[in-house]
Amino acid sequence: MMKMIVLLAPLLVILAGCGSDEITEIVDKEDILEQDIACDDPEKRLESNVHNITGQFSEGEMNELKERLNGSVLHSQEALEQEMETLSAHACLNLPEDDYDTEAKMEMYLYMLEYYYTIMESDDDIKVDSLTFEELDYRVYQVASQLDNEKQLEITFFMAENARSRYIHLDGDESSEEMYENALSDNELMWGEIFDGILLVLADPITRVSSQISGYLTAESEREWKREIVQTTTNTRSMELQFAMIEGDGEALFYDDEKVRKIEIYPTSFTYDILDRWEEVHDINPDIPYPEEHIDSEDWLEIDDFYVRNLANFRDIDDELSNYISGRSIDDGRTVEEIANGVE
Repeated sequence: MMKMIVLLAPLLVILAGCGSDEITEIVDKEDILEQDIACDDPEKRLESNVHNITGQFSEGEMNELKERLNGSVLHSQEALEQEMETLSAHACLNLPEDDYDTEAKMEMYLYMLEYYYTIMESDDDIKVDSLTFEELDYRVYQVASQLDNEKQLEITFFMAENARSRYIHLDGDESSEEMYENALSDNELMWGEIFDGILLVLADPITRVSSQISGYLTAESEREWKREIVQTTTNTRSMELQFAMIEGDGEALFYDDEKVRKIEIYPTSFTYDILDRWEEVHDINPDIPYPEEHIDSEDWLEIDDFYVRNLANFRDIDDELSNYISGRSIDDGRTVEEIANGVE
């Protein structure tokens, strides 16, 4: 018996390493595009292209955009790469800071292209059977796509400030604290399932091992996705960040329920306003904690987490410091310099 458990140990190590990052990753557009975006396309033509595509995001069936995809874009990986290069150039446009609508639609379209590219790596001939667009709530968009091979993709974009609150509202008003506790509980259940699986495999190794591997990978993928959602909804509350959640059917190389999943984080105009005030008080008083490295790398979740972890340090300098950085009103008539230096 002990010898069989020792032999199973490497299998458990392998399974533990088969997380969603290794087998469910969507090809990233940055890996596809070989060169940086060259902002040399005439701006009027670029703007026309952007608004032409975003204008095809209409409630219900998006037949015009589906025809664009099936008619030319999905003919080959080369054609798909060209579409991605063209669409990536929309970053060259100086769109209004609060034009979250256009930004969300363009990014959702790019995510669709990334997903199709991933699927085309193993299936050269794909076609979009259905493509729908829906506004689930104020500033919450969702795109759903189904291919002729029955693979499905769903993208939900929580736009602008208070994106986290919109997600929690749509998900049933579950707080981040409750989600975190549930994730911990799921982790404990996972280890119980592993040991239960060991007993089943030992009892009937020939017929049980395949189903146990599949069941474990499916459950672990769901837990990893929940943990990522918890991290996102926890670390987007202070910097007014917006985010998109992408879920699609994968290639099922290891188990039947394999998914491709990712969450993308975006700053808002409010995010940049907070960073400007934060940098301002840090320049006045260098003792004020400031995440310069995270800002340079645009690691938005780390920036938000850094802010929350340093709230006590802000209060040690001045009770009003965090209020000023976050944009809340200061009622005691003091200057920014006085607040930054803790002058009463």
